[in-house]
Formats: sequence, structure tokens, C-alpha cells
Amino acid sequence: MGLFKKLFATDPEALRKKADALFDNGSFGPAKLAYEKALESAPEEERGPLEAKVAACLDGIARQRIEEARAYLQQGMKELAETELAGALEVATDPALVEEAQALADGLEAEDAQAQATTEALSDEERIALMMGQWEEAQAEEYESHGDALVDALLALHHERYDDARATLEGLLEEADAPRYLWLEVGRARLMNEDLEGGQAALESFLAALDDGEASEAQVSTNLLLARLADDL
Repeated sequence: MGLFKKLFATDPEALRKKADALFDNGSFGPAKLAYEKALESAPEEERGPLEAKVAACLDGIARQRIEEARAYLQQGMKELAETELAGALEVATDPALVEEAQALADGLEAEDAQAQATTEALSDEERIALMMGQWEEAQAEEYESHGDALVDALLALHHERYDDARATLEGLLEEADAPRYLWLEVGRARLMNEDLEGGQAALESFLAALDDGEASEAQVSTNLLLARLADDL
């Protein structure tokens, strides 16, 4: 065997040991990749145990995503919880994990249906009042400075007019002297337009603009969202 082939030859045993270490450390994603790599050159009699390890990694990933979903739910971040549960259902091989994730997802769907039935009856004025009640004081002051244009953009987001909302919000951003929370809305609008990189950049700008200890709940939810975006990207 030439030097080049020796350098790049795969050693199933070395890959298995590396995968075992990753698995024991709870790094199920990298462990799965290592086990799959080992499978490519493993003899037939060793493939069964390696395939079982791949399935165990998938269940480990599913279990982690279910736990992340529960953490999101405790913080009231249902959309992020739904994303984690969908990911868990996509990879889980253990019927018990599938049942657990599906039960949580079904509960969220029922809550969403009830909430939708309630919010459909709200007028735009009532909907804006509901949103304003959730804003930080500094956030409300900043949004007030942008006037009706920002309110119209937020309503456009709610009515799924994502292009209009993004155009308005980015226009306000260009005119703003020291935007802070406006970055958050621009990030959301970009994500709604499936611009993941642009949304990520805006959310990072939002976090960078905040003072230490400010908007702790928004910081937590934004950091969690950025972690998932980084994974998707």
C-alpha cells in the first residue's frame, strides 16, 4: 500500500474506540458519524453491533432533543419546543421515545388550536395591545420612537405578509441611530423569509446591543435560537 493510501486508510477498530468515547461522553451526533464510518470497512460479523450502536446514537439524539423541548416549554418558547420534538420524532428508533415525543407534540398542537381559536377573534388593535404587554420597558420606548410603521410591520408578520414586514423593518433599521430591539424584529422577519444567515446576523446584533443583565428572558431565548440556527447552517 502506498503512503497516500496508508495515510487515508480507515481503521474500523480505531473508529469504533473513538465512537465509543464520544458515545460515553454524550456526544451522540459525532459518535453516530464515527460508527457509520467504521461500518464502511467493518467485516460482516462486526456490522450488527455497530448498527445497533448507530441506533443507540439516534435514540440518544432524540432523548436530548426531548429534554431540550421540555426546557423550552418551561420558558414558554413553544415554537422552539415544537422544532425539537419534530427532530426527535425524525430520528428516534425506540418506540417509547417516539411515544413520549409524540405525546408532547400532540399536547402542543391542542394548545395551539385553542390559542388560535382565541386570537382569531382579536382585532388588530387588541393584538397589538397583547404584544405590547409582553415588551420590556426599554423595548416599548424604542418601538414607540418608530411610530405606526413598526406597528404595521409587526401586524404584517402576524398576517404572514413576511416580505412586507421585512422591507419595512429593514427600512426602519437603516434610519435608526442606535437600534437595539429592532434587530430582534428584523431577525425574526428574516427567519420568516427563510433567510437563516441574515436572521442569525440580526439576532447576534441584537444580543451585542444589549447591556449586561438586560432582557434576560429575551437573551436566553435568542441564544437558544442561535444555537439551533448554527446547527442548521
